[in-house]
Amino acid sequence: TGLREGDICELHSDEFSITGDKLCLVENKKWKGAQALEHPVLPEWSQHLPDRAEGYVWPTAAEAYKRNARWLSADFGKILKQAGIERKRVISGKQRTVVTFHSLRATYATIHRDQGGSLDDVRETLGHATIQMTQHYSHSHEAAKRLAEVRPSLTTEGEPTAQHD
Repeated sequence: TGLREGDICELHSDEFSITGDKLCLVENKKWKGAQALEHPVLPEWSQHLPDRAEGYVWPTAAEAYKRNARWLSADFGKILKQAGIERKRVISGKQRTVVTFHSLRATYATIHRDQGGSLDDVRETLGHATIQMTQHYSHSHEAAKRLAEVRPSLTTEGEPTAQHD
């Protein structure tokens, strides 16, 4: 859905509903400018939601988030490590963290764009007040388009072709 880490941890049962194959997020003051939104969802996913009494959907996550706002990111880092995905990279001589839980939000935005969503669609979905903020999330989309133009063999379907300089 492109939700922020805190929005996921502190999701209340009255802030969404699942109808058929749609996850519906209702307008919410804490989601800076977000409107009521619908997202496709696999029916199997809804089976993993706890019974929704009033209050937090995941009370344990909400409590953990209140104690340490980065706990989910830390667990995400452990998952990346187990999967063999490097979180950090040396950039301009300094070690930088390049894959974070927030990267999932950017990935959602990129996939949304790749599947034909406009920049304004992404802005609304992510709840950004300005298009300029959303443009930060479109860099990977634009970079992929440039790569396809410069090195089409890297982005075509099927077996990659050899490139000789």
